[in-house]
Amino acid sequence: MYAKWTGTTNTITYDSKGGTSVSNGSFITGGSISAAPTAPTRAGYTLSGWSLTDGGSVITYPYSPTATSGITLYAIWAGISYSISYNVNGGTGSVADATYTTGAAGITLNNGSSLTRSGYDFAGWKNVGGTTVSGSAYTPTDNVTVYAIWTPKSIAVTYDKGIATSTTAFPSNTTVAYGANLTLSSGVDASTS
Repeated sequence: MYAKWTGTTNTITYDSKGGTSVSNGSFITGGSISAAPTAPTRAGYTLSGWSLTDGGSVITYPYSPTATSGITLYAIWAGISYSISYNVNGGTGSVADATYTTGAAGITLNNGSSLTRSGYDFAGWKNVGGTTVSGSAYTPTDNVTVYAIWTPKSIAVTYDKGIATSTTAFPSNTTVAYGANLTLSSGVDASTS
């Protein structure tokens, strides 16, 4: 007479590490796990596979656990890379595209030092919706184009009485934004005596 041993059924707990939940599975001691469970999803990431340790190497299926009790498998995620294209928005010069990978520290957008536009100062970058995205670490969630923000330079306007010897209502000096119309003061005394 011989003893006949039957493997025990053990629980597989899937830790999706920030992804959608995955139902527990099972394996029999001495047996194998034939396939991975239905893949969870996580915004900005793709599932690389499952590991016996948090952040460890991905296992290959079919997988034969050596454990004799329940195990936990951890999702291993890979960040998705997004491209950032720069549009100089009427300026001259160019900026090389950049790449951001989900999970990495945000990137610092180009400072625009190589860009110029006559009558304007570079003031940062905005997205297609018009929101300023420069000035802090940028973490896009898709491929994006950012657009240069240009602010008009301030032009000083100085009134000079020229050859006039008397002025009753000489206007104050002022400034006007580059490209804007300036209405001359009507209080200028044009008399020459």
